[in-house]
Amino acid sequence: MYKIKNLFMIICSIAVVLVNLSPSMEALAVEDSDLPEPILRVENERIGDGYFTNLNENVDDLKSLDEGTIIVRFRNTGSSIMSLFSLSNSDVRDGHFHMYVTPTTLGSENRLEKPDTAKENIHVHSNAKLEVGAVHTVAMVVDKDKGYKYFVDGELIMEDTQSPVKFLSNIYQPDSAQLGRTDRAAGSNEYPFSGDIDFAEVYNQPLNDQVLLDITGETDQEKKLNPLPEDALITEPDSVFYPGFMDSNNYRIPALLYTEDNTLIAGIDRRVNHGGDSPANIDAAVRRSFDQGDTWEEDGIIVNNYPDQASNIDLTLLQDKTNERIFALVDGFPQGGGFWSAKKGSGFKTIDGEKYMLLTDEDGNEFTIRDNGVVYDASNNPTDYSVDQKRNLYLNDEKIDNVFSATTPLKAYLTSYLELYYSDDEGETWTGPIDLNDEVKEEWMSFLGTGPGNGIQLTQGPNKGRLVMPVYFLNDAGKQASAVVYSDDHGETWHRGESPNEGRDVGNGQTINEKDFSNSSYEITEAQVVEMPDGQLKMFMRNFSGYARIATSFDGGETWHSEVVVEEDLVAPYSQMSAIRYNGQIDGKEAVIFSSAGNSSQRINGKVRVGLIEEDGTYENGETKYAFDWKYEQLVKEGHYGYSSLTNLENGEIGLFYEATGNTNMDFIKFNPEFLKWKKYKDNEKPNLVSFEVTDNDKSLYKSGDTIKVEAQFDDYVMLMGEKQLVGTIGDKTIAFDLVEQNGSFVFEGTVPELEDNQYDMNVAFANQLDIYSVKGESFEKDSESSTIDTTIGIGVSPNSVEIDQSNVNLVEGGKTIQLSTSVNPIDATILDLQWESTNTDVATVDEDGIVTSVNPGTATIKVTANGEFTDEITVTVEALDVTALETIITTAENISNADGSYTEESFQALQTAIADAKSAVESIETEEDVTNAVAALQGAIDGLEEASEQDSDDNTDENGDSSNTEDENENSSNTEDENGENQEQSSNGDDNELPNTATPMYNWMLIGLLLITIASGLLLYRRKTLLNRN
Repeated sequence: MYKIKNLFMIICSIAVVLVNLSPSMEALAVEDSDLPEPILRVENERIGDGYFTNLNENVDDLKSLDEGTIIVRFRNTGSSIMSLFSLSNSDVRDGHFHMYVTPTTLGSENRLEKPDTAKENIHVHSNAKLEVGAVHTVAMVVDKDKGYKYFVDGELIMEDTQSPVKFLSNIYQPDSAQLGRTDRAAGSNEYPFSGDIDFAEVYNQPLNDQVLLDITGETDQEKKLNPLPEDALITEPDSVFYPGFMDSNNYRIPALLYTEDNTLIAGIDRRVNHGGDSPANIDAAVRRSFDQGDTWEEDGIIVNNYPDQASNIDLTLLQDKTNERIFALVDGFPQGGGFWSAKKGSGFKTIDGEKYMLLTDEDGNEFTIRDNGVVYDASNNPTDYSVDQKRNLYLNDEKIDNVFSATTPLKAYLTSYLELYYSDDEGETWTGPIDLNDEVKEEWMSFLGTGPGNGIQLTQGPNKGRLVMPVYFLNDAGKQASAVVYSDDHGETWHRGESPNEGRDVGNGQTINEKDFSNSSYEITEAQVVEMPDGQLKMFMRNFSGYARIATSFDGGETWHSEVVVEEDLVAPYSQMSAIRYNGQIDGKEAVIFSSAGNSSQRINGKVRVGLIEEDGTYENGETKYAFDWKYEQLVKEGHYGYSSLTNLENGEIGLFYEATGNTNMDFIKFNPEFLKWKKYKDNEKPNLVSFEVTDNDKSLYKSGDTIKVEAQFDDYVMLMGEKQLVGTIGDKTIAFDLVEQNGSFVFEGTVPELEDNQYDMNVAFANQLDIYSVKGESFEKDSESSTIDTTIGIGVSPNSVEIDQSNVNLVEGGKTIQLSTSVNPIDATILDLQWESTNTDVATVDEDGIVTSVNPGTATIKVTANGEFTDEITVTVEALDVTALETIITTAENISNADGSYTEESFQALQTAIADAKSAVESIETEEDVTNAVAALQGAIDGLEEASEQDSDDNTDENGDSSNTEDENENSSNTEDENGENQEQSSNGDDNELPNTATPMYNWMLIGLLLITIASGLLLYRRKTLLNRN
């Protein structure tokens, strides 16, 4: 059981390991999968200002492909339709394939133009986030069996299995292949690209999804969010109108109103038969919410529904707060009518000073609609026809048609009609239309239409209570101009104010007028109006500049100041915009809330901005001049963002209704000022160089002609464009490093110039013509300190080895020294750097010249390194020196006296000299051998004492007095020694004349003891080994 349990545990452990390894094994399989060779690869191309990359030599390789893969990595600086890659017949307009991008689209067109064949265009495209200035990787797969796939920055964004599958072989007689444009017949749009192409590849087969996800994923565009403040409110987008709702698949032109009774009304164009403008079947519709947009009523409400292709388009909503009547101002078009097809004129005819709506029959006979809807003929006689308020046509009181329809016997004049509807029940039912053309449209206007979006009611100044609705018109020259219509009697009658283009100062002493200006750069179109604190009006107007333009009125919109300002802080494309006065203050100031697409030329990336209202002097008429501090802006919608409409809600909240797609989904969100103040995304960081170094770590010396490698490592993906080189110097010689490898890091190689053997300073930096971009398009700062290498390298013959000439060394403690030396192989090797090191400086130290100094007993390893690469080492043993034997024999020798003249003067003086030498040796001795030698030398001097002859002794006695005195002295000496407790034998001048006992016997005993200890140790080791062997 125990063994089974162990086996079970082992199997489970193996299973866990395999499960954990499986993802990494899969990733490894992907990484190691061999990509086929592309039939075309182009790198490092900068395109723009008329330059493109000619690939004509590859046409023959490309034109036969009926399936394959295209991968392009790029950084675009343009915002129009731009060709990345193309194959074309340059002699025709529509004989080309091209893969293209815009800031919001990735697509391809495959156009066939061939004699005796109907033209064909297979257009496959998908929404994509391709931010201008950022680095993106896109891929397109054409598979004969599976259709099309698009990849963008690590994401599969589209699969199309429905479109006909055609690739490059579909192009008839192609003669041109290019990067950065499409070569077409003269006068055609060539879709020029502007920016950098890192690489473009074409494969002759579909690549698998994982490979393309990995390749395109290198430029993943994920943004880093800051936390949302706790007091910030932002709701998820809610599609108020969407395909299938109210029996329509298309919607456009949002308008939003929050009423005095807390009803939120969303107005829209219900575009039934297609998403385009008039002429089309378009109805004005609304949908309501009674909880500030949290929920919406189940069904929408049709404001008016004309038959056939007649239309109501472009709602503007406004409530008169004095009576709570809600107004909806819209454009009306009869069958076939639209912005460009509308004819000049109001559609009304003046008879006896009164204006009546004009009708005509199929023969061109004129009729007019008089009081109570009765139709009169041209002779001013009533007919049997009548028309009701909804333009229904009656014959003898029987409804037969509508004067806006395609089939009516009496047709309205084909122009635009400014129509007013109103509701007194919170938008549930609507009355109208009420024609305003007879009041506000000039006969020289072909079109007069709404803002669209919101109107306002003035709250300040002499025109307090006035209803103001923005409009715009086509003038006598076919150019657009903004204006307002206004009512001072709660919507009973209306007037049109002048356009800001009436008397507008356009510079150089020139002014224009609204009726006949003809320069497109002065056009101002759809607009929104905001009231300033003193009742002054600011009108924000659509135009062609890439920014909002603002006009100022001091009289409620009747006339406008001659200066039309370009508000360069409000980037906006040629598209409608929304602006409202905020109900409250932001940062203690009155404010305007503004909404538009955040791109100067594309309807993408919706932004809401906060403009704090500030006084900025006065006008020449003494009126206050207001300016805006656009302090905050918030991205509310990435990708497509078209028309929009703002409104104030309860509790300081703001509602926003906007076109989330081109013509299908119309979304609502609400937020508060704290959301607008939120810095949503962290700042894009510039590329960070984490390492930049010479990587030839196995080399200590280089020879002229050798390769030097330098590696640059960044903390995230970067794209290199331009001159992909490093430049530098070695000594006084220049060196260039070319990029040779790019795989997470960048490896550059350079060649060592001709130089003498020596050590040199080397400096390396990025080339001036090399640009380095992060994924977000931020440029690397090449002049930073971290972006250069300052080091030294050696030039010469590299050694194979280095050796210390000395074997292991023994020293005694106390500062004894020895000089070490080295040898190298080969003998002509260049040693530029020799480093000495001790592993234990408490035992021995070594200096830069190889001199070893003893410190304390123990062992230390002395290591030498040549050129930072080759090493050798020896062991130094420092011993504790025992000089006891020497000190003992010195004491013995010093006790030998020659007072009685027993020894010859010469031998006794030799002993004294030996004693002095022994004392000196105690201080300088280094080894045990030195101790033995010193002891032997002193013993030799003792042994060398010679007895004096009797004559010498008598002479000595005579010289020193009576011999008995000497004996007494010797006796005293002996007594002194006894008193000191010495056990030594007394010196004796007995009859035998024996030499005195010295240290020699003691030294011999010491040697015998050492020998016995050695033997015992050996026996002990032998015994231990025997026991171990037995075991």
